Amino acid sequence: MEWEALPADLRERLDGELRQSRVLPAVQLLLAAGSYARTEAHDLIIERFHELYPPRPPAVPTLLRSARSLRDPIAAIEARWDADGRGWHVALVAIVERPGPSHERYSESRLGTFRHGGDLRLFGGLVPAWPESAEATMAGQAVARQLDVPFHFTHPSSPDTDLPRWWDTH
Repeated sequence: MEWEALPADLRERLDGELRQSRVLPAVQLLLAAGSYARTEAHDLIIERFHELYPPRPPAVPTLLRSARSLRDPIAAIEARWDADGRGWHVALVAIVERPGPSHERYSESRLGTFRHGGDLRLFGGLVPAWPESAEATMAGQAVARQLDVPFHFTHPSSPDTDLPRWWDTH
């Protein structure tokens, strides 16, 4: 199925959902509009979402500038899984020496987010490759090298928010 083959009014409604990052409701709208298989509808919506909003991981120079602008001393660079209404993503953070809500000595400052689609990738028994994990690892290692601090990513191969943090090991 091609995007242009859909009725114009349906394309407008779907784009309206996608402009609000409402991917799952767009898939549901497409499913309700015709005899589309779930996988086909999902693939078309994800393809269209990426046409509208191509994934662009943060560039290392931008991440490095953000890290260097922090006032507190940086102890480490950490990549960690996180989730929101659109699904799993990898947050790249600077662990700074400042008491925070999760640790008495350290806190974090977010440097960037790496995301490729949402959790719809998990439908149909597909196992995602998690490219955001590889991108965050490469970028995080580069930033950590430039700052001469360690890099930490507990479990890059699969999402989980209940993993040990860098400060749990120090």
